[in-house]
Amino acid sequence: MKIKAIENNSRLAEKVRDVVRIRKRLPFWMLGIIGVVISAMCFLGVFNYGRYLYYSGQTQHFVPIVKDLSKLDFSFVKHYTQGQMAELDEAVIDIKFKHLLRIQYLREQAMKERFINPAFKDEEFPAKLTYNGQTHNVKLALTGMVSRTHLGNANKWSFEVKVKGDGTIAGMKRFAMLVPTARGYLTDWLSFRLLEDLGLIGMRVDFVNVSINGKSAGVFYMEERFDKYLVENNSLREGIIFKLEKEVQPYGENKLMAAPGTRAQLLLMKRMWQDVAAGDLPADKFFDMEKMAKLFAVSDLMNNKHPLNKANLRFYFNPVTGLAEPIAREFEDLSKREPGSMKMFLEEPDLNTRHFWLEQESIIGLIYNNEVFKRYYIREVSAVSKKEFLDGFFERNNDELKAILYKVYRTLPFYKFPKD
Repeated sequence: MKIKAIENNSRLAEKVRDVVRIRKRLPFWMLGIIGVVISAMCFLGVFNYGRYLYYSGQTQHFVPIVKDLSKLDFSFVKHYTQGQMAELDEAVIDIKFKHLLRIQYLREQAMKERFINPAFKDEEFPAKLTYNGQTHNVKLALTGMVSRTHLGNANKWSFEVKVKGDGTIAGMKRFAMLVPTARGYLTDWLSFRLLEDLGLIGMRVDFVNVSINGKSAGVFYMEERFDKYLVENNSLREGIIFKLEKEVQPYGENKLMAAPGTRAQLLLMKRMWQDVAAGDLPADKFFDMEKMAKLFAVSDLMNNKHPLNKANLRFYFNPVTGLAEPIAREFEDLSKREPGSMKMFLEEPDLNTRHFWLEQESIIGLIYNNEVFKRYYIREVSAVSKKEFLDGFFERNNDELKAILYKVYRTLPFYKFPKD
């Protein structure tokens, strides 16, 4: 009996020890599971935050930081100081709260699609804009084409300004306040100066400090729009500004048709374009091929053919020469994102590059297949590709370039100047 009791007690003790062992091991299993869950949640959290930064257009502030620090490059410290010393014009906007809410709603709706609905951009809202101490009545509206580019940041979105009455702001009646990344910071400014040096139309641009209803909105890229003030600033006679699709699409067509002088000019221009499209009139009798060649050469130099897209390109019909001159913009970032595009325009394009798709556009084809254009293009490419051309350009524009570069450093001290 005693022996059996001892055996029973031994079995009971063994079971107790087994339970204790299991209970000791169980927390480690649980900790392992919890650890995996936490790691997965952290990964998803970081991934989603990175996705949010990308779609809100804010990654440009973080990628340069990581790159510079990984290279032990602390030049941003100097750039930050230079940025704080930069003198920026101040634009103070006051708008009714209900109108601001409506704009925010339109922005949210636009973000549901890749492109901004034109109807959203047609809605205009009254506001007051005080620029360097002088107050103007204006109308505001959303602007841009790609939603993520212009409206991705919930706290900073691109908008257009129209000045009411007889006044102007910085000599402009219409302009846009864009998020700086939409134009590659300095890329468009450099391109406009190059075009102006070559005798083409350039647009007025600047970096401006903006506040809305007393709250700082940061630095915006101020870009001139298409009207007679743009033409006058380029010392040209007032003429028609238009887009080209299948037909001529002039700005302010109703006003042009109401005035006898411009009505005749518009009708002549439309008839000329119809003849060009039908093959009855050579393209060099409608386009100023010398100036088109200069633009194409600058586009190659900047490694970006995006400005030549018909959705971006505008034209000015010069009443003196009777020819259409290009007005280009949207040179974007100066980068090597599309190595295949680093070719001259007359070279064979790589498949599915912007160069390739541009050649499929009938309007562009009318230009680059023209023999007069080709002769001018070869001459202009030879000129702009010479080292002394760029050296002279940077020397002539050094002071203005330095001033505007410091303005960029105000918002992004990690910015790398394209020349470097």
